[in-house]
Amino acid sequence: MNKKLATLILVSALTVFAPTDSKAQQPKPPTSNNHGGTTIINLMPESPNTREGGSGNGLTINAQGTTNNNGGGNLNNLSNQFNGQITTCAQSITSDRVVFLTSAGLGVSLTQLQQDLSAANQSQVTYGNFLLAQIIARQANVSYADVFVQINSGLDFNTIARNYNLSRATIRRNFISFVNVYNAEAGLPLIGNSRVNTIDRVLPRFTRDFDRLTSTLGADRFNSALYQQLSLSTGLTVSEVQNLRASLPATMTSGEFASALLTANSISSINGGGLDLTSLNTSAGISSMLQVNNIPGTLIANRLRFFQLGLDSSLRGSMNNGSGF
Repeated sequence: MNKKLATLILVSALTVFAPTDSKAQQPKPPTSNNHGGTTIINLMPESPNTREGGSGNGLTINAQGTTNNNGGGNLNNLSNQFNGQITTCAQSITSDRVVFLTSAGLGVSLTQLQQDLSAANQSQVTYGNFLLAQIIARQANVSYADVFVQINSGLDFNTIARNYNLSRATIRRNFISFVNVYNAEAGLPLIGNSRVNTIDRVLPRFTRDFDRLTSTLGADRFNSALYQQLSLSTGLTVSEVQNLRASLPATMTSGEFASALLTANSISSINGGGLDLTSLNTSAGISSMLQVNNIPGTLIANRLRFFQLGLDSSLRGSMNNGSGF
């Protein structure tokens, strides 16, 4: 058997049959094996969003449900505004496909997301509120359960975002980008004048901006911020991100590393398998792997875009000029 293929199968088997625990677990180091300079890694760690419970079967998306609309801020109205549209998409492309796309776009385990949604359905939470809570949880690097408890205690989404020191504008734009991915798959018009992001358009600018930031701030300063942001976005620890970067070729730029890691994390979130990051450092390599895994390129292009915005936000206090998309 091909040695690389055997490694991928082994990583997948270890992921699927790993022992579980009923309590939330701390992130575990990614599984990494080097074979002739090729790094194979399992990039679906047991992040703060990971916990056991629920079968994840027979899921539904509620068209109506309980909402918290205290204060009427832009996040509080967001779910109500688009929940009907999300429900229409779910009826067209199936709710399973909507959850699949959400898992890949957030880099959250598909199994975990199904369990979270099953619990949300039991509480009659709308999918719009569920998506909004998941976006906040991922950006804050906390569990969905942590956000859900705050919603049930009467806090509105604006307050929750403020408690985590998150940009409401970025959350809103990220939410709408997900709705537009659902719309595109269902053949529905996109919201407003939204521009469709593609890997070919986003990746060159992504890597170019990272090169400029490295030159402006210095490699040590920029990489420190980059690894922190990658940790928040993937659920890996900063040390795991650093060790992974050190295991890859020095010729891989910071932008190539970040885009490869985010793409691999998205793919691993829906299949739990291992990936060769060195095959994901080009637009063609990323597009090929996304096609194999039935993930639309727009979804990953959006993820890269919002990762850049998050990194810009973390650097803004120490920079004279930002570098957004």
